[in-house]
Amino acid sequence: MAITNYAFQPRRWNARNDDLQTITGLYGSWSGTTFVEASCEAGFLTNKDVGIPAGGAYMIAASDGSKKLYACNPCDVERLSDASNTWAVGAETLGLGLPLGKKGPFTEVKEGETYAFGPSNFSTIVTASDKYATVSDGLLVGSSDAPSAGDGWYFELDEEMGIDVFIEGAWNAFSRYNLVAHYI
Repeated sequence: MAITNYAFQPRRWNARNDDLQTITGLYGSWSGTTFVEASCEAGFLTNKDVGIPAGGAYMIAASDGSKKLYACNPCDVERLSDASNTWAVGAETLGLGLPLGKKGPFTEVKEGETYAFGPSNFSTIVTASDKYATVSDGLLVGSSDAPSAGDGWYFELDEEMGIDVFIEGAWNAFSRYNLVAHYI
């Protein structure tokens, strides 16, 4: 189910030469030894946890940028679900996430690659002057300063692409924040 203004789009990346950059995952959290499945919005930042016996990995919310990051990227076939059915959606799919209990693609964030996020992927939005973003609880947090060495992953507004607009179908959907990934 889509939540307004969530989105994710790789802009400058090397997936053509890195077949393992996108993996299959099931999103949720742990309650003791039980994995509790949850829906996951497009662009939500996660960490890969243990493998799933039937293939893929359990994905959990990234508490910060200290571990390898994966963005929820259900770009192949978008799905919507209700209590008993799941439908493949073929048009105007921008921002649809993974339904509860469904496996889907998660793209590994790589150094120097540019990714686009929607406004809801931020707890504090980036701007031309607050052009850096760190990770907190799966969301991006805009800041005017780059983090210190040893803090892990952070993002910086792409100087060439900047902030523009996601296009869906034939209309402008909402702001697109093009960010370059960095690891320190």
